[in-house]
Order: sequence, then structure tokens, then C-alpha cells
Amino acid sequence: MAPSADELQRNRFYNENWTVAMESMFLGVLVQQITMGVAEPRYPDTYAIRVDMLEVNQTYDTFYDYNFFESKVRRFYERFLGFSKVLCLPGVLYDPITKELSADQFV
Repeated sequence: MAPSADELQRNRFYNENWTVAMESMFLGVLVQQITMGVAEPRYPDTYAIRVDMLEVNQTYDTFYDYNFFESKVRRFYERFLGFSKVLCLPGVLYDPITKELSADQFV
């Protein structure tokens, strides 16, 4: 039996999450969870990245850590992967499966 459209979408979404988590290791940042989804349904090339930080360089405060991570992720996805716009939002994610925005504050 062939998978349903919802199952295919869910599998693609989880595969992207795993890919992003693996790529984040190469950015030198330890994260507990990183999730990528479409930030705005009308603009499918705009992505939101939700980051729950586990540990970053402890010589910087959390605000600086997040901005530092955001700039690295933004540069990586825009320059090397060709996305036209990347939004790094703390705890905000558009879920393409439920079609809802979640706004969880993690700081």
C-alpha cells in the first residue's frame, strides 16, 4: 500500500529536521533540538529555524549566543544552500503538517 500524502509530507519534514541537526554540528554549535519548517506558507522559499540551545560557548551570554548562531545559520543556508531568505526565530515554527504556528519561548 502506497503512503498517503500526509505520510509523505511528515517523512519529508522529519528528514529535513535530521539533515538540519547534522549540519548544525558542522557549525560548531551544540543544540538540544533544531527544527526547520516553512516560515510563511505563501513564500515556500522562506524558512524558519527553531533552536532549543543545550550548550554554547559559555564565555558569551545567551543573547549573544543566539545572535551568533543565527548569523552562522543564516549565512550557511543562504549562501551554500541557496535559500533566498532564512528566518531564525527563537521558538517560533510554522508546522507544515498541522498548518499552525507555535510560539514557544525557550530563553
